[in-house]
Amino acid sequence: MNFANLPVWGIGAGLAALAGGLFVLQMLRVRHRQLEVPTTMFWKEAVEESRARVLRQRFRHPWAYLLLLLIAALLWLAIGGLQSSASDRQEYLLVLDGSVGMSHPERFEIATDSLLQDAENLPAANREVWWSGAETKLLLAKGEHTLLLRERLKDMQPDMAAAAVEDRLLQMAKGVDQQRSLQVRLYGDAPLRNAAREQLPSNFEVLRCTPLAPAQAGNRGFISGGIQASESGQWDHVDLIVEIIGTTEAPTLTSSGAKPENPAASVKTALGTQWRFTEILARGQVLELQIATQDNYPADDRISIAVPQRRPLQVLLSDSLASTFAPLVMADSALVMASDSADLVVRLQGENLGAALPALEISSAAASTHAFEITDAGSGTPEQLLQSIHQQLGFAEIDALALAQQLQQPISLGVELGDTRKVQVWDQLLDPKGAFASSRSFPLFMGRSLRWLANTHRYAPFAVTGRPLSFANGNWTTPQQGTAVTAGLALRPTVAGVYRSSEGNDVAANAFDTRASLGLAAFADVTAGEALQASTMPLWSWLVLLVLLLLGVEWMLFHNGRIP
Repeated sequence: MNFANLPVWGIGAGLAALAGGLFVLQMLRVRHRQLEVPTTMFWKEAVEESRARVLRQRFRHPWAYLLLLLIAALLWLAIGGLQSSASDRQEYLLVLDGSVGMSHPERFEIATDSLLQDAENLPAANREVWWSGAETKLLLAKGEHTLLLRERLKDMQPDMAAAAVEDRLLQMAKGVDQQRSLQVRLYGDAPLRNAAREQLPSNFEVLRCTPLAPAQAGNRGFISGGIQASESGQWDHVDLIVEIIGTTEAPTLTSSGAKPENPAASVKTALGTQWRFTEILARGQVLELQIATQDNYPADDRISIAVPQRRPLQVLLSDSLASTFAPLVMADSALVMASDSADLVVRLQGENLGAALPALEISSAAASTHAFEITDAGSGTPEQLLQSIHQQLGFAEIDALALAQQLQQPISLGVELGDTRKVQVWDQLLDPKGAFASSRSFPLFMGRSLRWLANTHRYAPFAVTGRPLSFANGNWTTPQQGTAVTAGLALRPTVAGVYRSSEGNDVAANAFDTRASLGLAAFADVTAGEALQASTMPLWSWLVLLVLLLLGVEWMLFHNGRIP
């Protein structure tokens, strides 16, 4: 029972019930009845059997009744955990950092010990304990005993996830009463930047209640890793780049249990050594990398990188455009002429060929306002789309001034949102003797446009827990075989592991924590909080002492004959 869950009328009703019950007991008296026994051997039993409790006709001994009522009421209030109103003015939010950086030796144990000590020394009705790791979880609700917290923390360990305490605090701040003072006590090494602290409400007091992490030199591990397009330009190959600190030995690279033959080249960086594995066949596999020698911080000794599936794109080509585009398709290793299921179509404006496919359409200047017209099925504003398209399709390489002088009309770029991706180009620009078709930018633009139409850029060159990816791709299966619903937003991996999209694409997220890997000492970003000491005796303890004192007074009064 806890009075924090009872209204005022409930407490009053309980006291009234105690008063009524004691009143009925006070009205009882012992009435003796005459009983004959054949021998004195049964005298004691007869005395006991002759006693009976009956209601008295009038109420006597009011002072004894009031003393008993006071003792019973004080006991009930003490058992109910009555607290003084002064404690209600301050609330406490205890946050335990469960990110990958807490995997350093003894860091997590130090944080949990400090957390348990402070939780025991705070009023239960005014404190909550939260976990901030791959997910945010309530470890101890208001009013719950700290024995529950000890049990829930028994088997918990830091998650393979980046620190996210500041994001979680900003989320929690939205649901907090702005009129009450809240002290946030952090246990762990997750940083809280100035930009995040400035967004917290004024009633938030943030304290870091674990000692700052000392410098731990000598660690070896990965601090970054990802893939990029192959330097050779081959469509179905990628290059893998990783950066390692603490060792100059090449990492071990495996794929599906086999070790690739690709040699690694190294380059010294400001922090460590960068290794490049070249010409890795892009078949949708997951690569595993591990440093040669492990250490006492294993969280960064191994990483995973997902390679995209880069099969040739099947292009459905209109017969009227075959003479112009067939050589381009055949010269590009990323493209093949469609044989069964096409990925995109190249057609004249108005043709019904491949009506539902992403299309490169050739239009006339009379039918189109812009020389280049782009339609995207994604989200965002036309301004954001224009900025993205200008970079992705290589418009910076096109000499628009030379084209305008040749055609004697302005060359412009238009963008809009639609249901299906589309690129429209004026037919005048395809003149073999024209400035555009004969330039080096023509095959570059066409190749990038066809790949963009097929949405081939939708893979993650690298993925880090806590950071959103650059695209949204429906629902995802998490490393724990759960489901992450993005609702059209970019996926934000929460824990390290392989995520698979509803389209069958894999993304391997890693929990890089550069400061932890470098073994840097934690910096003082917020005020240090001292460990809480056991406060003065709670109100219920004083109530119990008062009850004992009153029982002593009652015993003395009874033996002196003052009360019956």
